[in-house]
Amino acid sequence: MSNENSNLRVGSAGAGLFVGSSQIMAGGVANLLKEITIAPDFNASNTTSVLVANLSSKELTLTRNDDVTIIPKQHIQWYSYSGNTHVKLQSNEDIYILTILHMGETTSYDKKIGTNLIDINMPMNIGFYQAFIIFDKI
Repeated sequence: MSNENSNLRVGSAGAGLFVGSSQIMAGGVANLLKEITIAPDFNASNTTSVLVANLSSKELTLTRNDDVTIIPKQHIQWYSYSGNTHVKLQSNEDIYILTILHMGETTSYDKKIGTNLIDINMPMNIGFYQAFIIFDKI
């Protein structure tokens, strides 16, 4: 049995997540979730976290104030920061970026296509969660 729409194929044959005809994730959500690493300080009262899901084939650079972290390709992880923080996410090549912001009871989405830079000031705020999902440029 197989079910599919234009972006998600579910079932034993050809299952995966697609953008157009390009597969960006095989094996379904279970494979995605098992790759997420939760930082030891995730629940600390003086930190906030940002989720970076780098589904691309490119290495990324995440800068939180002066703290620089290299994010490997095909890597998903929560990254924490303390206080109000200047966050930059960069690649050497153009990438697709979907940004998801949840604050209180409101969730918003923004997509940037063909950009290689996210540059945002993130507040230290309980209930403020940001996620970046990165895909290769198709």
